[in-house]
Amino acid sequence: MRRRDLLAVLAGTVAACASAPSAPAAPKVYRIGLLSVRDGNAPDHHALWSTLRELGYAEGQNLMVERRFAAGDLSRLPMLAAELVRVPVDLIVTETTPAVIAARDATSSIPIVMAVSGDAVGAGLVASLAYPGGNLTGLTFVATDLANKRVELLKELVPSAVELAFIGNAEIPTDRMAYEQMKVAAASQGMNVRMLHAWSENDLENAFAEIARMRLDAASVGAIYTEKARFIAGLALRHKIPAGYLRREFVDAGGLASYGPSFADLFRRTAFYVDKIFKGAMPADLPVQQPIKFELVINLTAARKLGITFPRSLLARADEVIE
Repeated sequence: MRRRDLLAVLAGTVAACASAPSAPAAPKVYRIGLLSVRDGNAPDHHALWSTLRELGYAEGQNLMVERRFAAGDLSRLPMLAAELVRVPVDLIVTETTPAVIAARDATSSIPIVMAVSGDAVGAGLVASLAYPGGNLTGLTFVATDLANKRVELLKELVPSAVELAFIGNAEIPTDRMAYEQMKVAAASQGMNVRMLHAWSENDLENAFAEIARMRLDAASVGAIYTEKARFIAGLALRHKIPAGYLRREFVDAGGLASYGPSFADLFRRTAFYVDKIFKGAMPADLPVQQPIKFELVINLTAARKLGITFPRSLLARADEVIE
């Protein structure tokens, strides 16, 4: 073959290759880590996954999820956070302040989205709501607002209440802040609040026994105990202690009443943070938001066992009444 003919053949081959359709690029697969104190059957989590599906993320297709649950044992959170960093994941979603702290301590580069946290500014998790800074953003509720509501709820449950108890974990910054804020709110209404530190089931048994022994009028229970909701609701009924809760899981498990953010809504809104970060936004540039949906749930069966009659005004405001 003459040199001119050979060059013509080569030119034709190059042109054909250039015009041939290229294989489609493989879709980006994102990997999320979920770090929670609770177990994997928490109904609130479904709001996160269903909203992500609506936004175009399908688990097993373009989304992989690494789930790590401490099952009520706070001491396991740092180890579980370190596991997610080693995977590695593209983003970590956290539930509860201890989980946020564990994730923050494990990485300064992987984005962290708080689905649930108590007073992120007060706890030193972010610089401010408008400008969180660092690799962390998401949703938080302000301790002051909820402390006032906790006291108001107990006062409505027991109008004659003077001495209140707050059962919390003194090692958790947001529990300490909630207690301090509850003291201020209670004092403005002529009441006192005592904090009883508890974590294990034995601690909780002792705390309720102490409330009964001191004849305190009512108790508010920290949200960190959600994994032990049925156990705690049973203790309150056994010791005849009117107790208010932050999460409805306690009321579903037999507790008296709860008032707090809709945690399903917090997880739904978390999905939008995840989507923005996957599309290139930086956590430091995404303002931290607060709850916009709250719910009051009351349990008439528990009220009858405690000899409490709910005021009509409270029943009228309830988002759900469990018979």
